[in-house]
Amino acid sequence: MSIVITTIGCDTASTIDPPDESFFLKFYGEEGNQRGVDAVLNADGTITLYGSTEARDVTGKKVKQLYLVNIQQNGQLVWQRIIDTGKNTTAKDIELTTDGRLVIVGDVENTPTERDIIIMTLSLDGSEISRALIAYDTVGQPTDETANSVTQTNDGFIVVGSTSNLELKPIKGTTNDIRDALHVRFNDDLTIYPSTWRRAHGPGDFDAGVQIIQISPTQFYFFSYTNTQTGDFNYSILGLGVDGETNSPDSFLPGIP
Repeated sequence: MSIVITTIGCDTASTIDPPDESFFLKFYGEEGNQRGVDAVLNADGTITLYGSTEARDVTGKKVKQLYLVNIQQNGQLVWQRIIDTGKNTTAKDIELTTDGRLVIVGDVENTPTERDIIIMTLSLDGSEISRALIAYDTVGQPTDETANSVTQTNDGFIVVGSTSNLELKPIKGTTNDIRDALHVRFNDDLTIYPSTWRRAHGPGDFDAGVQIIQISPTQFYFFSYTNTQTGDFNYSILGLGVDGETNSPDSFLPGIP
């Protein structure tokens, strides 16, 4: 995992900061492969990097785990943590909450084709506060859930991604429907939100959520895309109400086949 921070401006020789104070290039991680996905700037001026680390365990098997690195603005390491979920886990998103916590999401691999989503809140030193798992099934068979982002709301969090569970939305999709866009809501302590909140949308064959933005206690904008069997992408912006139901006309932006 690497990070580059630099500043650019018009300076004279007397005003140029020493190189180690104006920019840096550093690599973080130990044995194995590390891949960063996101970073946040904390209130104390430090930066927390989030990603995955993959290394071999004592049996020689490759294991992928969540990886957090906290650094000073000059790149000096403050702390690093590996979060082991017991299964291969891929980092997806990190956000800084308004009260100074970290919230992260990742995909937990049960099999190569079936994943669950993990959401965790952490203190600024990387210590775990709480966690929850998004894991669904149909007729006793587990379905595949994957995350793309997490957003803090006025009373908790919403995890956005996609699922192969087609029964979460109230209206059945197309005959070729294989995946729906997911938006699962949690209370601040990561207990699941009341069932009045709709968890999925899916007007097309393959739908995936990308991001959700809350603009008021009762109004959200949900960004997603739909892929047809012929590879035609359509991007959509949905207005969602306090119950997660669409409360404005769907705004579809046709893609290019």
